[in-house]
Amino acid sequence: MNTFESGVYRPPMHSFSLLLRVTENCPWNKCNFCMLYRGCQFKTRPVEDVLKDIDSMAEIKERILSHVLPNGEFDTVSLNKEYFSLKTDKERECYAMVFNWAANGNMEAIFLQDGNTMVLQTEKLIKIVERITQKFPELKIIASYGRADSICRKSVEELKELKDAGLNMIHSGFETCCGETLKVINKGFSVQQELEAGLKLKEAQMTINLFYMPGNGGIDLSDKNAFETAKVMKQINPEFIRIRTFMMKEGSPLYEMNNAGTFRNCTEDGKVRELRSFIDNLEGSTSYVISDHIINLLPYVEGYIDKSREDILNYMDEYFALPVYEKKRFQLARRLYYLDSWKNIDYLTQSQLNNIDFMIKSVNNDYAWEKLILSYASKMI
Repeated sequence: MNTFESGVYRPPMHSFSLLLRVTENCPWNKCNFCMLYRGCQFKTRPVEDVLKDIDSMAEIKERILSHVLPNGEFDTVSLNKEYFSLKTDKERECYAMVFNWAANGNMEAIFLQDGNTMVLQTEKLIKIVERITQKFPELKIIASYGRADSICRKSVEELKELKDAGLNMIHSGFETCCGETLKVINKGFSVQQELEAGLKLKEAQMTINLFYMPGNGGIDLSDKNAFETAKVMKQINPEFIRIRTFMMKEGSPLYEMNNAGTFRNCTEDGKVRELRSFIDNLEGSTSYVISDHIINLLPYVEGYIDKSREDILNYMDEYFALPVYEKKRFQLARRLYYLDSWKNIDYLTQSQLNNIDFMIKSVNNDYAWEKLILSYASKMI
């Protein structure tokens, strides 16, 4: 059986999408918070190799769909027989991904990896997207990561050509729209480039997902980070703003800067306060804000700003109104993967609750508490 290449990383919304590796790793790879591609060299894959991978995906799709019964359900017996007859782990991995897309993803989406496919020359990317639409006419979404500077290098006409070919969704890690914070995290582009990129994508009528990272400017820039990011994102008014709470990863430049005292990491509550300020300052936007990553403390920060902003702010205020001990219980339960809401504290088993209470009582000061929380939270990235 033919196989295809896929990378490791993709946005959470694409957990059931097909994953097609167009480039390898990240062309910038210098962000002070990110360790995903450290030590890895960026490469663009030959277009012919990518086209062959698309053909392989399509061949596997047809094999899997041949196991659909007249009632629309999969014949799991024959599927399992074919799956276990495959000779290599790679064959089984590819087969499982396509099945996951067909069975759980409703055959809706494909995500082009790795960290910045938009760096590819437009004509090459169009060839790839056109082959995808030819082999997978059922797709509703063809998506990619795209850095602001790479998007800026493309004209609106090029972006429209890509959209017409089928590339209709971009995920872009702005992280912040505060110029000072961009320098702190060494993002490698400017606020002006972010605005230009966002407005170009808007004009090309692509679906835009912008990432915001509360806390990435540290304590000193927290207020400014929220205000200036909201200001720019309101001008772009993307379809989606996706929350990616900043967490210091051990070994990252920001981790070392924090140890040296040149960066002051926000507390858990400090990041939530910044996020609340950001939501508050988005008034007038029609974007849909969504907290769709496990790293976020409050997963129910979600809704259209023009319709649900007050509800979101009230939800966050309920969190802040919790007694200190109950708040700590929830923070730790969330970081231990036990809970997604403080309102469900009764769902904890007695053993889990005893463990949480023991850990809370064993920590003597606020600094030690934040260090404990970070030790668990940083494992989520």
